[in-house]
Amino acid sequence: MKTFESIKIIFWKESLDHLRDRRSLVLSFVFPLLAPLMVGLLLYFINTNNIQGSEDFEMDGPVAGAENAPALMTYLTEHGITLTPAPVVREFQESAVKSGALPFILVIPETAVGTNIYRLEIITDRASPKSMAAAATVMRHITIYNRMESMRMVEEAGFDPGIITPITVTESNVGKTLNTAFLFYNMIPSLLTFMIFMGAVYLTIDMSVGERERGSLESLLATPISRANLLLGKSVTALFFTSIIVFINLTAFYIALWWATSSVDNFTPPPSLLVFAQLFLFSVPLMIFAVALQMTIAFMTKSAKEAQIYLGLLPIVPLLPGLIMVFNPVEPTSAVSSIPIYGQLALFIDLISGKDTNWVGVFYSVVGTLSAAMIVFYLASRLFERERTVLGS
Repeated sequence: MKTFESIKIIFWKESLDHLRDRRSLVLSFVFPLLAPLMVGLLLYFINTNNIQGSEDFEMDGPVAGAENAPALMTYLTEHGITLTPAPVVREFQESAVKSGALPFILVIPETAVGTNIYRLEIITDRASPKSMAAAATVMRHITIYNRMESMRMVEEAGFDPGIITPITVTESNVGKTLNTAFLFYNMIPSLLTFMIFMGAVYLTIDMSVGERERGSLESLLATPISRANLLLGKSVTALFFTSIIVFINLTAFYIALWWATSSVDNFTPPPSLLVFAQLFLFSVPLMIFAVALQMTIAFMTKSAKEAQIYLGLLPIVPLLPGLIMVFNPVEPTSAVSSIPIYGQLALFIDLISGKDTNWVGVFYSVVGTLSAAMIVFYLASRLFERERTVLGS
């Protein structure tokens, strides 16, 4: 009970100190919203600008020489492409696309008149996503029309249409549709781990080396509270605010992703609320490990500026492997799951992918990460016992 009361006293003291600093408090609660907002806006941009080129997308199609291929123009019009006139002079064509006045220009030469075999040109600006999206839509329709025309010409010549495509390949997808949206969903684990290691960084600095520089840490050591309980109370405070920040971050991700994908059918639906609840629950051991690391590093530094440098770099450690695992996921075996950070990333990606929860992997992940956290916290407690570490003298 004495230990519990000591920890509670330190917790309330540090929490009230942090709540009094309105500016840092607002920043710490706004920062978790940035990544979800960015991902949501990008997905919304993809949706509204048709980066994937949906079948029902309607758009204007600037064409130069439309009269040279009337059959193709009819096909494009029937499939949602509104034909508009474009400049015929090459210099004006390039200028219109570069300036953004036209997203692209489809150029049909006079050699297309009276024949079914001709070469088209599409003038685009690869530096403009809008230009590439619009051009991709038109090119897809032209490819389909080209295939239909080739089949018709082969049949008219009396040949078997199968000679055009002698081998037909069908795909049987047993997982979720892998589209642009799903790649964004797979970024959540790395951004989540980044937030876990970034959430309480400035609070940790203020409670450790910050108090040492202000001289208030020495007065705390003069109280009847033991150094171990003092360190534990500060760590519990950091863990509490880290959990709040992670909760805000995951809630914002859930809202932003559903908002960005709710109006389009060809996007894979974002993870369910249950998945986000599991992400929060399974990230608790990693939060404990992150706080232990932050406290250890903070007390090892000589000044608040030095602590800001080291603890500012710490979140990059889980971010880099997380981004790599977006495109190269690993199978979360027992050995992998027991590795702190790496095991959680593999587990998070499995949750986002909709796979069944590997409870054996969860067990190894919890045990491995908590064991590492205890070792790091023991190191922090040993450092906290040293007068030179605590008082900086």
